[in-house]
Order: sequence, then C-alpha cells, then structure tokens
Amino acid sequence: MLVLAGGCKKKTSYDVVEQNPYLGMPGLLDHLINFDISRLRLRDGFREFRQELLDDPQAGIIFEALDKRMGLNPLDDVDRVVVGVRGRVDPDDPVKNLLVLFQGRFSNADQMMEGLHQWVAEEYLIAPPPFRKSTHPGTDFKRFQTSGQSMYSEQNLVLELNFAILESPGGDGAGEDPSSPGRGLMVFSFNSALVAETLDVISGQMEGIQKDENWVTMLDRPDTSSFFWGTGNLDPAMTRGAQALSGLSKAGQYYFHLNLKTNPEAELGLVCDSIESAEALAGEIKTGIQSLKGLMPLVAMAAPETAKLPDKIVAIPKQEITRVILKLTESDHRALVNEWKALARQAEESGQLPLPLPGMMPPGGQQPFPGMPPPPGQPPQATPVQPQPGQ
Repeated sequence: MLVLAGGCKKKTSYDVVEQNPYLGMPGLLDHLINFDISRLRLRDGFREFRQELLDDPQAGIIFEALDKRMGLNPLDDVDRVVVGVRGRVDPDDPVKNLLVLFQGRFSNADQMMEGLHQWVAEEYLIAPPPFRKSTHPGTDFKRFQTSGQSMYSEQNLVLELNFAILESPGGDGAGEDPSSPGRGLMVFSFNSALVAETLDVISGQMEGIQKDENWVTMLDRPDTSSFFWGTGNLDPAMTRGAQALSGLSKAGQYYFHLNLKTNPEAELGLVCDSIESAEALAGEIKTGIQSLKGLMPLVAMAAPETAKLPDKIVAIPKQEITRVILKLTESDHRALVNEWKALARQAEESGQLPLPLPGMMPPGGQQPFPGMPPPPGQPPQATPVQPQPGQ
C-alpha cells in the first residue's frame, strides 16, 4: 500500500492499479502488452474505425454478441486492456497462461456472466455448468468460474473460464452519465491461479511487477504513455524466422511502443548482452533494410506507399539496446491507411493479397488457436461435438 504526502489520505493498492492498470499484474510474467483504447477514441478517425470494425464480418459478430448478451460494447465501455503471459507459449494450448486485465465501465456482474454463459454454451463449449460464484479471500472482489470441452478440439480440450469483476471503491461512475455503469476492473484467464495472484496484487496482499526489480527496469524502457506498448523476454521461438539476424541470439529482452501523435512513431528495442552486441545487431538490421529496399519496386506496383516504408526505418544502437524506429508524417500515415484498406478489399474479393511476393499466404491461411472456433467462413479444425442427452 502506498501513502501520499502528509495531509492526504492513504492511496490504496486499488488506487494505484486504477491509475495504471498494468501495475496490477503479478510478477514472474514473460510478456506484457498494454492497449489504451481511451486514447484511441480521441483520434479524429476513431468513429470511422469503430464503424469499420462493427461492419467487419468477423469482428462484428463478436461485438454484437457481447453487446446483446453481456450489455458490453468494448469499443465504448473498455478504456484499457493489459495482456500478460507467463512462461513459453505451449503450441498445444497457447492460451493457458494468458492473463487479461480490463479497465472500463461494466454493468451488473451477475447479469453479465449469465449472458456470457448462454453465449459460450451455444457457440464454444459443450454443456458448461453455470458460472460458479465466489468472493476472493480478504476482499469483496467477485469471482466467476466455469469449464467445458471445446466444440472445436479434436483432442477433447477442456477450457476453464475464470473471471473477476471489481467495482471501484469510489465507484458509481462519478463524473459520468449516472445511467452508465460504474468504472471498474475485470480480470480474465484460462488459469485460475493467475486470476488469484492478480487479485492478491490489486488488493495489496501480494507484491506484483511494480516490486519486481527486473520488471521495474523493463517497464522503464517503453513509452508507457503511448496508445500501444509492450515489453518482455525474447523467446527463441519468437525469432525463429529471422535467421539472417544472428545477433538476435545476443538479445534477451525487447520492448516496443506506438505513439499516435500528429506524426506517428513506432519503436522496437532489442536489449542485448553488451554494447558491442547491440552495435553488431544494428548493423545486421541496416543490411536487412537495404536488402528489403531491393524488393520494393515489385511492391510498388500494387502498394506504392507501402514500398516507401524501408526509407523511413532507422536502426540505432544506444548502449546495450538496438533501437529500430519508424517515423511517419500525418500525410504518410493517412496514405498508408487508405492503401491498406484498398488492399484488404482486394484481398477479400480475390481471396489473396495483391502483392507479387514469393511465400505470401492468402487471407484465411492462419490457423486458429487449438480449441477455439475458426473465423466465420473458414472450416473448423474438428466438427463441433454436440452434447448427448443426459450429458
């Protein structure tokens, strides 16, 4: 529990997390990613972006279901999303150590979970029991848990859904429309232990990443005031496709951030074991950028704005960190967005990307997570198994 200067009331652990939700994450994580949707809403093009998502055949179905079943519209009701991952990703069950913390305005918890149960029972899990309700020890935080076999798994994968909904102690939505839900936090994971640890951190019963020396250093690297940022430990599996960059073997951590300012800027940082390693890796990346420029005349035939991107990327060593920076003007950004929208429309109509590059996969080539449903229009990994009478 932190204390403000004399004369002020004590600042609780919940207050700290409410101000910076990522500080509610437990220690021993390997990856942390933060999305600030409230900042995105301030952008001039947000309304258009919002409508495009709602009109998208894949995303639109999910948003509509969340709104009708749970009374939750993520684009309007969620302000920040923090994603954490502990350990290496298991290809057979890649989501088992995933942890998500939402900050936003949530309606009646019991009603939300009842609507969610109906949805997952119809679309995802075979005959899951109603959410089991409990209260986290030492708090008034509400927990909800259910489980069931995935309809889309050939290995009879059982998924456990763990939620917690925390209402702000101050919290009836003060300063907002009184008819809107109050501000609060929601925690979700397929791993019940991760949810329990997170609630312990938020309630001050356990120290989280803000007390982890390694994470304090890691969190100091990205611009945490940006719309989209992340940091973590580099897993060899993450760099498997970059054989040309042998210097990546000397990098143990990474960070990135994306600033949607007047002139958008993105930065990727690779933390190496020495200054010499960072300089060598920066040299390899510069060589790679030059090689990439050789392909751009082909790309320019279908995507002239995209073909200009390598000219806007620089690789700079700074002490033991190799920084890769992309800077755009506002006009560059708008031109790219318009071009990518046009490419997406062409891909949807023709079934393949209109770029003459070898090895490019058409849309729809991505495989869904094991046990999760495929996007609309794609065949499932396994035929959904329906429950038999009495199950």
